[in-house]
Amino acid sequence: MLLAGFAEFLKTVPDARAKVLYPSEDVAAVARAALAAWPQLAGKVELSHVSEGTEMRAVAAGAVLTSSGTMSLHCALAGIPGAIAYRTNALTYLLARWWVKIDYIGIANLLLKEPMYPEFIQGAATAPALAAQLSECIGNPGRRQETSARQVRLRAMLAQTAHGTAADWLAQRLRRPV
Repeated sequence: MLLAGFAEFLKTVPDARAKVLYPSEDVAAVARAALAAWPQLAGKVELSHVSEGTEMRAVAAGAVLTSSGTMSLHCALAGIPGAIAYRTNALTYLLARWWVKIDYIGIANLLLKEPMYPEFIQGAATAPALAAQLSECIGNPGRRQETSARQVRLRAMLAQTAHGTAADWLAQRLRRPV
C-alpha cells in the first residue's frame, strides 16, 4: 500500500525518489520482494539500512509514508512530515477496535493527543489518499511548520524525567481528562 501511494505520487511528480528504510536483512528481503512486484518503481526506490541508534534527522526526506509503529515515532522525532497507513486482517481490526479504545494508532499521535500524522486505516489507506498526502507534505510549507512545531513538543515531552515505570508514564500520557 505504501508503494502504491508512491507510485500514484509519481504520476504528478515523476522525478521523485523514495527510500525504504530497513533494520535487518529479513526486512530487506521482504522489501525487495515487494519492490519486485512494482517494476515501474525500478530506479525510483532505494533500500537503506538503519541500525539501532541511527539518528533519523540524518535521513534526508521531504515526506514519509509509514506504518503506526516505532518507525512513525522515529520519523516524527526527526520532524519529517507525512502520514500513517495501516491495514490488517478485517477480523483483527474489528476485534482491536472493540477491545481497545484509543483515538489514534500512531505513537506520536497518541502521545501528543492530536494528529501529527494523519492516519489512513483499513479502507482509507488508498494509493490516491497517500499520494495526496505526499503532495501536501512537499507542496505546503505550512505542513512542514506544523510538523516541526509538533516535533519540538514531542521531543520536550519525551525529555521529561520519568517517575515510575515506562508503563506508568505511558498510562499517564494516554489518560483522558474526566
